[in-house]
Amino acid sequence: MMDIFGSLIPVIGIIIVIIFGIALRVSMKEKKSGFPIKDERTMYVEGRVGHYSTTIGIWFMLGLMWYTFLGAEFFGIPEMNATQVLIISIIVMAGLSLGLRFYFNRRGDA
Repeated sequence: MMDIFGSLIPVIGIIIVIIFGIALRVSMKEKKSGFPIKDERTMYVEGRVGHYSTTIGIWFMLGLMWYTFLGAEFFGIPEMNATQVLIISIIVMAGLSLGLRFYFNRRGDA
């Protein structure tokens, strides 16, 4: 099982480099054609998304911390290790960021 994951690491690295290259090429193409990279509304929406996802993510991580301490100690709930807590936190914060960006862009008035 570990051999599969070990052989996927270079593939994932190559995919990340390709995606970064495509994004950089599109950005440079838009800059040359005269489009602004970010307008005022985009910066406003990204600021709100960053603020809300960070704040909610911190509260979520505090909730996970209390779950880990109190749940295992007093309620007999199985304790999570650090890897599980990190993975859950990253998924929640990334999901919040994507969801809030979609919500604020669809809302119109931000």
